[in-house]
Amino acid sequence: MTGRSPSIRPPSSGITRGRPSRATCASNGVYRGGGELRDIAHQLGVPIAAAAILVAPAAWLVPALAVIALAGAAFLLALGAWDFSRVRVPRHARKAALKFRLDLTLLNLLQPVARAWGRARNRALARRNGIAARRIGGPVQNLGRGVFVMPESQPRPQLAENLVQLVRRAGMRVVPPTGWEPYDALVLASVLVGAELVTTAHPPGWLQLRVRRYLRVKPALLTTAVLGVAALADVRLAVAFGIACVANIALGMWRTGPGLRRVLMRGGAPAESDR
Repeated sequence: MTGRSPSIRPPSSGITRGRPSRATCASNGVYRGGGELRDIAHQLGVPIAAAAILVAPAAWLVPALAVIALAGAAFLLALGAWDFSRVRVPRHARKAALKFRLDLTLLNLLQPVARAWGRARNRALARRNGIAARRIGGPVQNLGRGVFVMPESQPRPQLAENLVQLVRRAGMRVVPPTGWEPYDALVLASVLVGAELVTTAHPPGWLQLRVRRYLRVKPALLTTAVLGVAALADVRLAVAFGIACVANIALGMWRTGPGLRRVLMRGGAPAESDR
């Protein structure tokens, strides 16, 4: 024994250190890399620049907004030129190298926009589909003026909670009470319009639901202040903002009227498997 431990060589893992794998090289595609800065510029900068270009029509009312649209267009042009200069044309496409570079640059700019649109569109849908809501055990009768009657197939608190889940799954924002309010839930149908959902176990054996519309005070005061400032700045801007407010009120009235009625009727209809 010499006091030295025998050298143990670890088994080879088959990974070559210091050299990128072929999969990593292939993932770079026809580009010469670019690093994290390039990814941020595409995945975050391109959707923001595209949204800035959409502000261009508003420059007719406020000319200063044209700067935002021009900045977005300049960013996309600069990024597109950068991508165009970094494209590697493969051998089979060298006869139409210019077309290959243009097509690939365009696709590279459209991909972040499509991804952002799909993420924004499907996020709310996935969230609604994750809400568990059972059907109401019986048909729902519409008595008019925001009053609905349905059989009390389960205790009132459970049935009221089921109604709230049905409304929430339909895509409406619902605020539950803390326990001291005279309603079962608040439906924030739009920025300016809301509704109170009030349930009562009357008459016996039936559940009565009343929908009480109301104007949201704080957003309405803020909207009035903004409308006044817009009227002082430019009459055209005040008119455009007023039209947007009227559209928002109409949206809230529809959601708390025909939209809510449709949700309740579908919740009370028997499932296909029960027919």
